[in-house]
Amino acid sequence: MIELGLTADEQELAADVDEFAVATLVPIAEEFGEQHAICRDLVTAMADRGYFGLNIASEYGGRGNDHRYSTLLCILREHLGYHEPGVDFTFGLQGLGTVAIVKNGDDAQRSAILPDLVDGKKVFAFAVTEPHAGSDVRGMTTTAEPVDGGYRISGTKTYISGAPDADLMVVVARTPGAGSAGYSAFVVDPSEAGVEVRQDIELGAPHSIGTIVFTDHFVPTSSLIGAEGDGLKVALGTLEVYRPSVGALAVGMTRSAYDHALEIALEREVGGRRLADLEVIRLKLARMWADATWCRALVYRAAATRDAGERSVVQAAMSKLAATEAACRAVYESQQIHGARGVTVGYHVEALARHARQATIYEGTSEIQRLIIGRSAVEPPTDEATGPTAHLRQALDSIRGSEVGRALLSNDSVRARLADVCIALDAADLVAAQADRLAETADDRAARFALVAELTLVDATDSAADLITDLARRSPDVVVGGTADSLRRTAVRSPDVILLDLADLLW
Repeated sequence: MIELGLTADEQELAADVDEFAVATLVPIAEEFGEQHAICRDLVTAMADRGYFGLNIASEYGGRGNDHRYSTLLCILREHLGYHEPGVDFTFGLQGLGTVAIVKNGDDAQRSAILPDLVDGKKVFAFAVTEPHAGSDVRGMTTTAEPVDGGYRISGTKTYISGAPDADLMVVVARTPGAGSAGYSAFVVDPSEAGVEVRQDIELGAPHSIGTIVFTDHFVPTSSLIGAEGDGLKVALGTLEVYRPSVGALAVGMTRSAYDHALEIALEREVGGRRLADLEVIRLKLARMWADATWCRALVYRAAATRDAGERSVVQAAMSKLAATEAACRAVYESQQIHGARGVTVGYHVEALARHARQATIYEGTSEIQRLIIGRSAVEPPTDEATGPTAHLRQALDSIRGSEVGRALLSNDSVRARLADVCIALDAADLVAAQADRLAETADDRAARFALVAELTLVDATDSAADLITDLARRSPDVVVGGTADSLRRTAVRSPDVILLDLADLLW
């Protein structure tokens, strides 16, 4: 599969992951089975392939690609997620700790820790979540009290992936200081006194996860990552890097759900007709392919923005939210096409359903992502709207510009709706640009992307019109640049008609 928009060596990485996953990683994972533990053989295999060193300087045994790590990370996770999401978990867990040390650690920490991470000799965990502090990291109550020579950590972390098997952990705790300066990050060895790791959690998609209880645990000052007060910077910076890659994992799962469903639909017959020839099934399959396409555009835009050294908080939230929700929809439809086998343990799509559902929750729930996006979208943009969605953006701008509109947009539920509209608008513009580039080079994929571009524009139109209708019902005085009906009239064709045309090109 040639990857749209990737360089030649990035395409080579994608092909390498596909080949290595099929030949080595998936067989190891299948033999290991669904256990609540980390498979060390998988860690060793991926380390030997060099996957853990993508963002690590060569002096520590890595490949030195930190300047484009977000894109490479997304490539790896998309293709691992396509073949076996459980394998991706093992890779992703190691990367969370790696990013924290690469971005914020000092030379001594990098020299002591990174070579063992690259070689797979040690496994990392990233401990932020607490019983009453999940997506809201500022709700943490674990403390790190300064003492002579270091700190003493006390408190409880829970739902920490990799905790039962980790050799080292990044732990974020409260330290003296006000506001965001009142948190610090530390490297912790869980085998030391004052650290109790409990394997007390079982998830639907099994993996190593547990609770960590710190009781007056001493860490030296040299364990501090960055400066005292940098804890939120370490935690949120790591999540900003990783959220698009969760979206990439989800895109891989959506693609996998589509391919497995298409295989079944081409094989099975009902009343003498293949499932793939039934309109209702064709619509489902085409929607899966379209969702993977536009979600993928959001994911790699966020990664490219981060690699360019720009903040990507909102774009990361968009990619994570859109792709994980789309994966859940795609896997559900794939299960329906599979019939009873879709919910039978041992079938790939049944396992996908459990992994896809969890992806909407970890590293920030869908609801948190909507709030991040919605809050950023309240203020009118500084640039004039252009492109296929310009008329829709102008309609929303008129709402933001009125006093009544701004009052309505102060409501979190309205902002959450606005977030979905913003995602649809960005997806439509991104895919339209991709379709134009393909058409310019006479690429045989141009027709498919043009249909997805048309579909996303219709979806964006409907999403914006629905929001405007809802706001008008809440307050008749809201000012809108065009009515919902007038906006809908700009969408010429029905989504079903577009999807059926797309299906004709897919199989």
